[in-house]
Amino acid sequence: MLHLPGVNAYAFWRPDVLGLVLLIAVLYLVLTGGRRAPDNAEEKMFSAALSPTDSEVASPRSGRELPPAGDKLTWRWRLAFFSGLFILYITMGPLATLAEQFSFTAYVLQMVLGSLILPWLLIFSLPPSLIQQLLSIRWMHRILATFTRPIPAMIVFNALLSATLVPWVLDALIRYNWLHVLAQNLIFLAAIFFWWPIVNPLPEFPPLTRGQRILYIAYSSNFMMPIIVLLFISTTSWYPLLASGAREIGLNPLQDQQMGALLMLLSMYIIYGSLAFREFVHHDESVWYD
Repeated sequence: MLHLPGVNAYAFWRPDVLGLVLLIAVLYLVLTGGRRAPDNAEEKMFSAALSPTDSEVASPRSGRELPPAGDKLTWRWRLAFFSGLFILYITMGPLATLAEQFSFTAYVLQMVLGSLILPWLLIFSLPPSLIQQLLSIRWMHRILATFTRPIPAMIVFNALLSATLVPWVLDALIRYNWLHVLAQNLIFLAAIFFWWPIVNPLPEFPPLTRGQRILYIAYSSNFMMPIIVLLFISTTSWYPLLASGAREIGLNPLQDQQMGALLMLLSMYIIYGSLAFREFVHHDESVWYD
């Protein structure tokens, strides 16, 4: 096991985080335990965004594919959610210790998991009927309707991620644990708003056309490119605190920074590229309109 100076077993494995994750799991089972597999077009459309199958048919409203109803969909939803809980524990537990004290690559991995992976697994794997119940609360519906508009959602999400990589900002985040936790929660919330125009599981929110989704993904994939390139080509480490921690565990700080930048670039292009390719291969003459 990697020796981390000054870190005890409790601080690394974070049983408090594990307890929180188990509590969320119990709450999820209570709320969804009696729900059957989706049998309406809205929930079918939602499921297709997560796990398309060969037997899907086109939705006349948004162009998304509709998988057949059945128990298999419920199983997929549950698998996605519990996979998300496992990743949530890793992100907030062991990985958080590495990210705050020893490695920029670990910080980037935590950011990638929290912004590009967890929203799909924890939020968009929920049954749409459950999401609708939550949005029946007026202020929650108003917030979602305001912040999921494509252009503001894209700008806020990417600007927030870029801001956390500014040296003095990241220095503050790793100095103060509460500030780091706050930033991670804000990034997760902004990520939900960012991905919502692509998934759009509810009929009351105007859908993007397939062409608009392709453009949305294409612009987003280049938004953070400047800071990623600067991190990669820099000849000095940007983050003194993480550089000091990296040396303590035998890492080269500059190589750690370059590896983090490369991880960010590859993660973005794999995820964005996969989504764009999926949209493109299903395009037809209605790609730019409903």
